[in-house]
Amino acid sequence: MQRRRFKQEVSLNARLEQEAARLRVQAKKLPLGREREELVRKARQAEIATGEAKPEHGYLCEMPYQVGQAAKASSPVQFDWS
Repeated sequence: MQRRRFKQEVSLNARLEQEAARLRVQAKKLPLGREREELVRKARQAEIATGEAKPEHGYLCEMPYQVGQAAKASSPVQFDWS
C-alpha cells in the first residue's frame, strides 16, 4: 500500500508566519491569563522556527559574551573601570 502524498503549495516558513500572526491576533482578543500566555508562547515558537525571530528578552540577550565562550570563562566578566 502506498502513502498518499501531496505537494505543499505554501512554503513551511510562510505557513509558520501565518500561524504566528493568527495566534497573536487571537491572543490579543483574550484577557490576561493562562490561555493568552499559551497562545503567545506558541506564536513565539512559530516565529523562532522560521529563523527570523529576534531575541526580545531573556538571559541569553543580557549575556555580555557569546554562549559558546561561557564554558571557557573561569570567572565572571571583568570590567575595566579606569
